[in-house]
Parts: sequence; structure tokens; C-alpha cells
Amino acid sequence: MPSRPCVPTAPTARRSPWRKRAWNWCAIPGPSSIPGWWRSSWAYWTGTAVIPSSGKRPGAESGDKWGSPRGWAGKGPARPGKRAAWGGERGLFDDILRGDTSRDQEGGRKFKVLVVDDDPNIRELIVETLSTERFRPLEARDGKEALELCERERPDIVVLDVMMPDLDGLEVCLRLRNELMTSHIPIILLTAKGMLEDKIKGMETGADDYITKPFDPLELEARINMHLRRSIRDGEASPLTGLPGNRAIEEVIEDRIRKGSKFAVCYVDLDDFKAYNDRYGFVAGSEVIRMTAQCILEAVDKYGEESDFVGHIGGDDFIVVTEMERAPMISQEIIRLFDTRIPSHYEEEDRERGYIVSTDRRGNVQRFPIMSISVAVVHNTYRELDHPGKVAQIAAELKKYVKTMPGSNFVFDRRRRD
Repeated sequence: MPSRPCVPTAPTARRSPWRKRAWNWCAIPGPSSIPGWWRSSWAYWTGTAVIPSSGKRPGAESGDKWGSPRGWAGKGPARPGKRAAWGGERGLFDDILRGDTSRDQEGGRKFKVLVVDDDPNIRELIVETLSTERFRPLEARDGKEALELCERERPDIVVLDVMMPDLDGLEVCLRLRNELMTSHIPIILLTAKGMLEDKIKGMETGADDYITKPFDPLELEARINMHLRRSIRDGEASPLTGLPGNRAIEEVIEDRIRKGSKFAVCYVDLDDFKAYNDRYGFVAGSEVIRMTAQCILEAVDKYGEESDFVGHIGGDDFIVVTEMERAPMISQEIIRLFDTRIPSHYEEEDRERGYIVSTDRRGNVQRFPIMSISVAVVHNTYRELDHPGKVAQIAAELKKYVKTMPGSNFVFDRRRRD
């Protein structure tokens, strides 16, 4: 039976006699392992609503239609010493991530540098310069190939020649800046000596820097390193996904609060990721993290707006900042894409039986189902969110609940008061 929106035209309000809080709740029949009355009670006492839909994932018991419920509704790892929204030395969402050993997933990756030039000699020179342990150079012969590689490989930085046939560098730069999935990538333009007009146009279309031909390869390498450092420092960009990290997330939420905007924060987290990491290793785990980031970006690109924001808290935790009317569609699409793609990251034997055998955090051997994804949405539609720390606190509460449910789910906060 397909899921349907749960938006009552006349929401039922209940008041706790001792907490004096008004609740907006929706009772949903739960999966076989969680009685409907319990879920309804939780919705009443916590003021949340969970809307699962039918579906089946590998490993679900036959006849259990709730094997993979999907929720209806809706753009670097936390490091010690970074500014916290409330003062202190902890990042905004460190409490959510505490105890999650998967946060060290970003280490040991080469930075991908896309070199775009129709001159094979220039490409060869740059690629040879960047063929070190720090970089993994990629080559594109023209603008069309560059756009395709950016979409598929998601480079950390692009070195782009301005003068190219058909699709020139300025047009490529403009297209990259207008696409959600590539808008954050630093771009260095290669221009002919004295072409001041190209330099100005390049900056207007969103280029971060330029270097004139002929150039010193060592100078180009130094500029690439400078922009990579700036990207990581300014946004705490995750080296694994290239997405902004905790500092940028805090600033975006603070900006929405300061402007008095209505907004929704979708907190996205993987279920049983640690068990997968232990079973398949960090390399496979990193691929799952990148795949998850891709799913989120595609969902926001499809249903979001230019003002929406996607950030990577660290490990398997992500943030989407959007508006409440878009949050349902975005969350649903994230779940759909992830559930479709995650089975391919398992070996055939594990896929067929629907689970893996690994150890939990206490060292006990257990069966863990094919990974699912949970989305918890915090918003200020019904009540004021006056501080990023408050957003993080509510997100942690919702995350704890939604992860008790089997399969992929979406939950949103319906409380009207604290």
C-alpha cells in the first residue's frame, strides 16, 4: 500500500498537564516489530510524526511488508578545537557523532585535479607536475568532456583553459557554478598573456583564480595547494566528499536564524554503517559515503532550490538545509536513491541472504541487515529555533528514535513548544 502524506486539515492538539506543551501528532501503524500503539504513544509524548511506506529490502522476513519502510515528507569530520556555536571547543554536531568510530573515514585520499585543455602538450606538462602522492590528475580534451568528468568524478579542483573550440572555458566555468553538485569546486583559469578581458570575464563567471601562459608548473602547483587549503579551512570541506563541514553548517543555520527565515534542517544518517565498515573495510566504507553524498546532492538538485545547502558533518552524517515544503520530497528521494543503490556495495552472497555477520560496539557477534538510511527533520514552522545548538539537540533526539525503526525512514518534529 503506497504511503500518503499525513497533513491533517485540522491537526489534533493535545496538552500535557504537567509540561504544558501543545502536541501535533499522527498515529501510524508501525512495522511488525514495533506495535502501532507504541509508535502512536511516542508520537503523542514527543510530538513527532513518522510516516513509513511499504517496501521490502533484502533480509526482510517474508510477509513483513514493513521490511523497508520509507518516510513521507520533504544542499570533514568534526574536528577538536573548532569553534562551537555556543562557545566551547566542540563542533556543532559533535554530540550526535560522539562514539561514532567511522568519522576517520576521510584519511588517505589523493586530491583529484581535473586538467582541461585542448592542447595535449599543456595537459601532459600539468599532469606530469601533479603526478605525486598528493594528487590524482584527470584529463579532459574539451569543455563537454570536462562537464562529464565533473559530474562523474567530482574533482577537488579544476584547472581550465579559456580558449577551447566549441565549448570554451568561460562557458564551462559558468555551467559548473550553476550546478548544485559542482558549484563548490575551486576553478583556476589558464589564460593567454595579456588577455585582461578573459580574466575579468572569468572572475565574473565564478572562477577562483587565473594563471597566464606560459606558466611555471611549480607556480601552478602552489596555487592549487593554496586553493585546496583555503577550501578545507574556510568550509572545513570534507576531503572525502568535497562538501562543506561543521563551520559552514553552523554559519548557514545561524544566517537563517538571524534573518528570521523559515527553514528545515534534514539530518541524514546511515544505519549499521560501522558493521559494514568492519566487514568490508575503510575503502569500501568510503565508497558508500561518497555514494550517499551523491544521493543527497541528486535529491536536492531535483527538488531543492539554489538557496538550499548540503553539508557533511563527518563519517556517515550529512545535513541538508532547505525549506519545510521541500523537505518531504528531498527526504523521500534520498531514501529512494539510497535504497536502490546500496545493495550493489555488498557481495553477492551477502545480498542474497540480506545480512552480514559482524560485531557490535560491545564486541558481540550479530547479524546486521543491508544498510538503510534515516532522515530526521528539524524545522521552525511551529516553534522558534533561536540557536544552532538547539537544532543540534533536537536532531539528536529525533535521530535516536528513528534509528530504532527497521529499514529506511523519515521523521519530522511536530512539537509546537519546548
